[in-house]
Amino acid sequence: MRKIIFWITPGILILTLVLVVLWLYSRDSFSALERQENVLEEYERHYALISRDQSDFWQSFYTDASLVAEQEKVSLEWIGNDSPVEYSTADCMRIATASGVDGIILYNQAGDDLTDLIDEAAQKGIPVIMVFNDDSQSSRMSFVGINNYQMGEFYGRQVADAMKSGLNRIGVLMNPANSADFNLMYPQMLQTIENLKQEDQEFKSTIYEIDTSSSFDADEDIRDIFVKQNSALDILVCLDFVTTECICQALVDYNQVGKMTAIGYYASDIVTDAVAKDIVKATLGIDTMQIGEICIHALNEYWSLGYASNYFNISLSVITGEEAREMVRARETEGAKTAAEQSAEAGEENGGGNG
Repeated sequence: MRKIIFWITPGILILTLVLVVLWLYSRDSFSALERQENVLEEYERHYALISRDQSDFWQSFYTDASLVAEQEKVSLEWIGNDSPVEYSTADCMRIATASGVDGIILYNQAGDDLTDLIDEAAQKGIPVIMVFNDDSQSSRMSFVGINNYQMGEFYGRQVADAMKSGLNRIGVLMNPANSADFNLMYPQMLQTIENLKQEDQEFKSTIYEIDTSSSFDADEDIRDIFVKQNSALDILVCLDFVTTECICQALVDYNQVGKMTAIGYYASDIVTDAVAKDIVKATLGIDTMQIGEICIHALNEYWSLGYASNYFNISLSVITGEEAREMVRARETEGAKTAAEQSAEAGEENGGGNG
């Protein structure tokens, strides 16, 4: 009898232990599911960003817009970003529409004809906001862009400030996909230069089409300008993100720093460094957080009121050498702070492991 009791007691203990472990596991599993459901319930709407351009500008925009979206209990997904399959802008539009998202933020980099796809999304109750490149013939809800006359005046002032005595040869590097906006901006730039130039100054402006569908294509087009042109240019005007970063490198590669004056578009880290080192004279400052706020708030306004404004203007600023050097110092300070924090965390983990 004692032997039976001796064997039964450990068996009961083991069984009890197993039941306790299973209960704890089940409790943790249900808690995890509840937490997951709570996370999913936090998002009231699902918006999609569509941009084949994955440059620093759009990475920064997505980061800033996601922060705004999170505060508004909205999920923002960048469709096609970092995907193993290369989707076209049209493919991404189809995916977003078929997924039934609550709103689309669209940058049509290549200038593809997306009118039918935008109309299809609108017919299914999905508002579309276009950024930088507009399609006014479509059923898009809003356009977020730069005032072309304001942009023309910005470039005109920077060019006039860079001009020297005699003839100044100006090269304007434009993306053919942006021809509609360019045709409004360019005359204003020329008029501003004409109004501000000195009596001993003349200028000749030449337009160069740059394919910005990829950095490689843009590099090839810019190489042709530096290598194959019969006469050197004095001033270069860049009108998009990709072209500006390519020009920063080309000026160094072709030994044109100090010989050509470049005026850029947007202050990515690469461009800011170039302005800080006087490789580029100045660049157009665009606040990605402001654009993110405009897009998210416009979509939310549509769902709250049933409509949103047709046009939103983006504020511009001028970033010259001193401002750029201050931005670089701030970035380096933040980088050093982050590195120190990561080093401290790694030390704590190692210390905890050794302890």
